[in-house]
Amino acid sequence: MDTTSSSRSSTAVSLLVIFFVFFFIIFTYTTLHEAGHALVGLLSGGRLTSFSIDFITFGAHAGIQGEFTTAQQALIAVSGVGLPLVVWTAFLLLVPPAPRDPVLARLLLVGTAGVHGSLLAWVIVPLVLLAGGTARDDSANFIRLTGVHPLRVAAAALLVIAGGVGLYLRRSGGLRQAVGTMRTPLHKPGDSPTLWAMGVVLVFMAALAGGAGLLVRETREAAVPAGYEQAFSIECSGQAHREDVIYTFQLDGPARASFFFVFDDFKHGPLKLALTGPDGPVFIFMEAGEVVEIGHATINPQPLQLDEGAYEIRLTAPQEPSRLQGYVSFK
Repeated sequence: MDTTSSSRSSTAVSLLVIFFVFFFIIFTYTTLHEAGHALVGLLSGGRLTSFSIDFITFGAHAGIQGEFTTAQQALIAVSGVGLPLVVWTAFLLLVPPAPRDPVLARLLLVGTAGVHGSLLAWVIVPLVLLAGGTARDDSANFIRLTGVHPLRVAAAALLVIAGGVGLYLRRSGGLRQAVGTMRTPLHKPGDSPTLWAMGVVLVFMAALAGGAGLLVRETREAAVPAGYEQAFSIECSGQAHREDVIYTFQLDGPARASFFFVFDDFKHGPLKLALTGPDGPVFIFMEAGEVVEIGHATINPQPLQLDEGAYEIRLTAPQEPSRLQGYVSFK
């Protein structure tokens, strides 16, 4: 193989490794972010209602439901960035200083940039709020719940970023050493134990998420009261709904109707679920404005005594990856 072909091959391998490192960091960070929310929520007495990892969108989602104090809600808000930060700091302290493994060197650089870069939201959003703007994220929720001045939150985030970058430079042997290691060619990345360890971690997280998701689904199914039959299951990821008819039924005589609804992963509104009959509106099961934030919730209103006629259940909901399930019982 000539020099030019060897150089092209080395460049292609390096690009593939860099892509995998970026994938690993983004995927691991989002998983730890959601796990941080879920872990603190569970420790605060909440219940896990959803957990999933998406290899396609590099995303993860965890839902937690419970009655939390203001302090617990604030801790849940900060735990999203807190857990990845703690894990990454521990990793930096455990790896050998000034590593010679070029894959590990790239992982340390990209990981430090990714984890601490996420803290920039805790710098920018407080300044936006201070200027009179609005925001909906963990940092905004933390400020609202605690009443801490936005400038203090932004300053604290900057100090954490500076400390993390300083720790990285110290453990990597300084900026010159880090840049030199990053330039090391990757002729045989398969010989790197770091690359194999990253693969094992990804498989472990996927298995853990699969087990958690299965447990959550079993818990949800068990929560449906006895005697109900599923009437519909609506996925809102494909389209928005505006007073759309999602279920109809005909009563040949007076009947006692009971309903049970399961809402999953609704973050925005407007949201409305209502029953109409032969003479117009009958009952509103759910109505909310622009902000919903429902990870998992059930509604089981009192049974309705309905007269003979045709009835429709209508839904208003935005287009987002959410799901609504309905169960009915007639007596």
